[in-house]
Amino acid sequence: MELKEGISYNYQITNHIELSANESYYILKDETGRKQLLKSEYYKKYNFQIGQIINCKIDHINCSGKIFLEPKHPYYNEGEFYEFEIVGYKKIKNKLDDDIIEVKLIDRLGEIAFCLSEQNITDKKFPGDRVWCK
Repeated sequence: MELKEGISYNYQITNHIELSANESYYILKDETGRKQLLKSEYYKKYNFQIGQIINCKIDHINCSGKIFLEPKHPYYNEGEFYEFEIVGYKKIKNKLDDDIIEVKLIDRLGEIAFCLSEQNITDKKFPGDRVWCK
């Protein structure tokens, strides 16, 4: 089976290993038996369990063949709109040197996310308010 960037595949979590005090990985096995490592520190709040089948998108395959996986989020699907709480704002410049608003958000796992807005929403929405983003 040839893996392709942007395509999602099922993986079984077969083990969790700690290489050092601050480096641990899930060992994932695909349907052909091929194993991959997934850095576990980024996915602590996903509550993965050994034996669980998870769906991962091939985010990137580098020139040496290393595969970078992105597990499906437990609550959000790509391309869909969801409600987030506004934490703050920052005015930034885009690549065309236009002013845009970077909205700092918090998701339902307590993680910080950012959304860009070409409209000035700072006088309509305030920290603590909720906004819909993709």
